[in-house]
Amino acid sequence: MGRDDDLVVETCITRTLPPALTLEHGLQSIKQAVEELKFNPPCASSGVLRFQVAVPPSAKALNWFCSQPESSAVFPMFFLSKETISPTCKSLYLNKVRGVFGIGAAISFTSSICIPGGLSSTKRFLSNDSVLMSTYGFLDINFNTDLSSVKHKAGSFYFFIPLIELDEHEDISILAATLVWSDSCLCTFEQAIHSYESALYQVLIIFHTLQCVVF
Repeated sequence: MGRDDDLVVETCITRTLPPALTLEHGLQSIKQAVEELKFNPPCASSGVLRFQVAVPPSAKALNWFCSQPESSAVFPMFFLSKETISPTCKSLYLNKVRGVFGIGAAISFTSSICIPGGLSSTKRFLSNDSVLMSTYGFLDINFNTDLSSVKHKAGSFYFFIPLIELDEHEDISILAATLVWSDSCLCTFEQAIHSYESALYQVLIIFHTLQCVVF
């Protein structure tokens, strides 16, 4: 639970699902878990729910990122390599250091929009129970109100927690989905579900379109 003068996050839970045999099975496992949640929604008016499942290391974040459409209705999409010494694309295919793919924003923190209080508001949604959750984003970047363009502005920032994330380690990959809601100042639980489903729909469509792609 996180607390400050403006907002109380009533629940912050990470649920680990049984390991999946493939990335597709992992997606279906998370989809089923969220479907069950829709029929038994939490009573809390604000919170963070994270579902995660281990998938085989053959699931490659870079491949998943590259297969997404260039014009996407889901914002943002990103790929980050964890390699810090002589980074190359080739290294991602040698089962050494891997990367992170993320799509959509469960919640975003900026200096001007979305969450009042700016960067300090991140602590409301990242408690001791969410140590596996990471934020990604940019410093000195300012988005316009509809997120269609950016410009450099010192002191500005845009950080977010992805809706869907594939985090590759050397021996395993972790697929995760995160739902964040707050009836008072962010979005309702139903709106959080809708945003997650939009991101999931896109990755599933791409996955089934590219049936022969090996992740």
